[in-house]
Amino acid sequence: TTWGFVNILEEFLAQKAQLLPRDDLGSQLRRLKDVGEIRRLEKAAQIADEALSRVLSQLKRGVSERDFAHNLEEEMYLLGSSEPSFETIVASGENSAMPHAHPTRRIFEHGDTIVIDFGATFEGYHSDMTRTFVIGEPTQEQARVYLATKEAQALAISSVREG
Repeated sequence: TTWGFVNILEEFLAQKAQLLPRDDLGSQLRRLKDVGEIRRLEKAAQIADEALSRVLSQLKRGVSERDFAHNLEEEMYLLGSSEPSFETIVASGENSAMPHAHPTRRIFEHGDTIVIDFGATFEGYHSDMTRTFVIGEPTQEQARVYLATKEAQALAISSVREG
């Protein structure tokens, strides 16, 4: 609820009632999803996943972060996304260590770690995916970091509970 709406509501209620702050109420209502909301979330994720599949062949030496991000977003639009969920992150080489990097004109090179963080929007519901790739064969260090991240993700997923 916006602050302005709260002020209007307080004036309207005046002497009849007092509004008390409840910071967690909105998040509690948003936490539980009905079947339609789940369907829209799944569709947003499917759009993003399919869009990435369509542009994976462009994940090679000579392509820029910016061009790859643009092409990924274009595919999401073509598949039914109304907009990206947020600014698409495509970060390669040293840029891949920056958590909220912006796509640059940097060209993918052999051995680059490439982090792609993106999402689609479908009927107001957003997906969010992060994928990591290596141009060529991963080094032992790249493989070690990937496996550690995968293990942490598996642990996090195993702790998720319904409701």
